[in-house]
Amino acid sequence: MLSKSLKTLIIAAGIFLGPGIVMLVYELLAKLTGFELLTEIDPKTNMLIMAVAALLTGVVTNIFADKLTKFIRGKVSDLEQKISRLTPWNYFSGLIGLLFGLAIAFFLTGPLSMIPSAWLNVPITLILYLLSVYVCIVTMVKISTKVNFKRFFNTVEKEEEVSPVIPKEKTARYILDTSIIIDGRIGDVYRTGIMAGELVVPSFILRELEKVADSTDPIKRSRGRRGLDILQGMQKDFKVRIIGRDYEDLGTTGEKLVRFAGEEEGILITGDFNLNKIAALQGVRVINLNDLANALKPVTLPGESLCVQVIREGRESGQGLAYLEDGTMIVVENGKKYIGAEVEVEVTSVLQTSAGRMIFARLKGSF
Repeated sequence: MLSKSLKTLIIAAGIFLGPGIVMLVYELLAKLTGFELLTEIDPKTNMLIMAVAALLTGVVTNIFADKLTKFIRGKVSDLEQKISRLTPWNYFSGLIGLLFGLAIAFFLTGPLSMIPSAWLNVPITLILYLLSVYVCIVTMVKISTKVNFKRFFNTVEKEEEVSPVIPKEKTARYILDTSIIIDGRIGDVYRTGIMAGELVVPSFILRELEKVADSTDPIKRSRGRRGLDILQGMQKDFKVRIIGRDYEDLGTTGEKLVRFAGEEEGILITGDFNLNKIAALQGVRVINLNDLANALKPVTLPGESLCVQVIREGRESGQGLAYLEDGTMIVVENGKKYIGAEVEVEVTSVLQTSAGRMIFARLKGSF
C-alpha cells in the first residue's frame, strides 16, 4: 500500500513538472525576446501545450517510477534501522545538525530569487533545504557517535568520582531461514542451551512459510505446514522474536536474509549451502546446521572395525551400502553379496563434506 502511494506521488510530481518546464521556457523567451507567449498564444493552444507537456513528463516518470519507488523504500528502510539505534546524544547532535542545515540552506537559496519561474524556484528551494538538512544531520550524528560529548559537560566532576564504564555484552541474535525452520532440528539444538541468545525470524520468512503452506503442490504444502507447526512449538517453549521488515528493492529471499543479518549484526542459521557461501562472502556470520551436525558425529578413523548390516547395492560393481545409526553411509567393498546380512568391516577411509560424511570400508579379513 505504501509503495503504491509513493509511486502515485512520484508520477504526480512528474505530471506537474511538464507545465513547469513550459512556463520556464515562456518566461525565458519573454526575458530574451520581449515576446510574451503566454498572452500572445490562444488560451486553448496554451492549455493543449500544457497538457502535452504534462503527459510526456508523466509517461517518462511512470517508466522509472518502480525503480525510484524501490530505491526510496530501501533508503527509508535503512534510515529507520539507523534511527532505531540512535542514542539520546545522537538525537541532540541531530537537532544541532538540523539548525545548521536550515541556516546553510537559507543562505544557499538566496540567489534562487533570480529564477523567474516559481514552478522551478519552489522545487529547487525545497530540494536544497532537504539536502542541506540531511547532510548536516548525518554529519553531526556521525561525529557524535565517534566523540563522547558528555565529557565536555562533566569537567567539574572529581577524578575519583568517575567510575569506569563497563560495556554491556550484546545478546547474540540467531536469524533463521525457511529451510532451517522446516528442518526442525534447530529447536532441539536451542533447548540444549549451547546457543546463548535469541532466535529471530524476519516477517518475510514467515510470509514465505505461509506461501509454501498454501501451495497447490502437496509436498510443498506439507513442508510449509510442518515449518509453521515447528515455529509455533518453539514459540511455546521459548521466545522466538518476529521482526516486521521487508526489502522490496531486493528480489530473492536469500538477498533479504543477508542484508537483514548484516543490519542486525546477527548470526544466520541455515542449511542452504549456497546461502552459506554468499553470506560468508559478504561478511555475515553463518552457522550451517549440517556442519554442526557432522561435527557432533562420532569420529571414525581408518583401521577401526564396525559391525553393520548391508542394506542395498552400491553404485559401483560389487559394492554394498550400509548405514550407521546417525545416518552416515558406509560403502562396503565387495559387499553386494551380503545384502541383508550383518558383517564386520574395517574402515579404509572417511570423506567429510558440508553435505555429510561418507565412510569407505572393506570386509574384515579381506585383502
